[in-house]
Amino acid sequence: MVHGDTHLKSDSLTWVAETEKWLPDDVSRKCVRFCGGVGFRTFIENELRRKLLSSRAFNANSKDKPLTSYPEFSDTAAVAQDIVSVLDGLPYRYRVTVGLPRSVSTGILSLIDYFDLSPNANLCSASKLPDPLPMTSDNVVFNATLWNELWDQDGYDTEIQDGRLYLTQTAIGYSGAAGTSLLAREMEDSLRAFYGAGLSLNIFEYEYVHEESEPVIVIHREDGDKRPIITFKELEADLWSNKSYLSCKSVTTGGLALPNMRMALRRISHIYKDETAQKRLFTACIWYFRAKFSQRPLDKLLESTIAIEVILGDRETADGVGLTKLLGNRCAYMLGKTGQERDDIQKAFVEIYKLRSSIVHSGKHRADREEARVVNEGVKLCGRIIAHELKSLERESTTEFQ
Repeated sequence: MVHGDTHLKSDSLTWVAETEKWLPDDVSRKCVRFCGGVGFRTFIENELRRKLLSSRAFNANSKDKPLTSYPEFSDTAAVAQDIVSVLDGLPYRYRVTVGLPRSVSTGILSLIDYFDLSPNANLCSASKLPDPLPMTSDNVVFNATLWNELWDQDGYDTEIQDGRLYLTQTAIGYSGAAGTSLLAREMEDSLRAFYGAGLSLNIFEYEYVHEESEPVIVIHREDGDKRPIITFKELEADLWSNKSYLSCKSVTTGGLALPNMRMALRRISHIYKDETAQKRLFTACIWYFRAKFSQRPLDKLLESTIAIEVILGDRETADGVGLTKLLGNRCAYMLGKTGQERDDIQKAFVEIYKLRSSIVHSGKHRADREEARVVNEGVKLCGRIIAHELKSLERESTTEFQ
């Protein structure tokens, strides 16, 4: 059975759990790794929805209609064979693309229209995107369901926009035709890390400007000539609002020179490398972005300290030395240039972690003026640590090629 909004009833999929028992272990692991959710069941739901969305007989107003009433499901053996074929082919190659707000795009595009962040990801203008890269499909039902039924089509870009910078990356995995996929979540984290790193390097700043149309994540199949579109996904609230809160300094403060922009993007690109230190910094940038985005001061403090611990923390050492002292010493000698600066940083850490302890252990949920100052100091130190590490990775990378 299926609801009119393409959500399948749970009681119509009771057979999935029994079927999974017959799957080879490697197939079950593959479903968990690439499909997210509960693995095999998530895969089955997505494949059934994919076929449903292709049905010309689909009516969004219908309720509790059996799947077998749709022509695409009349031959259940053929449907099963098709699903097995898709399962056998996992994983697939996709291109995941999202436009950046114009307030961010314009400043970078005025200097650079293409930049490789990694072998699999780049920032580029619309003209540098792979061709074809459609924003709608040939299937009328698919388009109507995604744009007209689920979303307000007028509020979203349904074609490539020249005025935007795009983050686009190839990925191996699985994406269904409906619902959130792991690939979309990974793209959102890539955006958060990019913004967090850019904020730490001061190439971005906060400025409220009106954004006409919301960019969305678009997922295409990349292992075919036509790059068929698979699905769209709205950006989560911290990554977009109709009053954009991020802008690029090359527009708002008189401009960054081209060499400075290239250097900043090179430094940011290090977090996309598949190495332990870079992965930790990627994660820290996500938490730093969250700290900058959060409206509640004490949330900012928690998110900042998570980022700091991701970079500097060492639980085994901390058990003997004490986490506050350990992090304070490491940060002091990382950022302090004089004895006085190092003392000031260590004192700040004591204040930051005293407040953090009150939040975590006593449930403190409001900050007074003095505590707000401590929060701001924590966020500021977090950004300095990330910027220092990005610069260090850049120096190490430059040295390797000399």
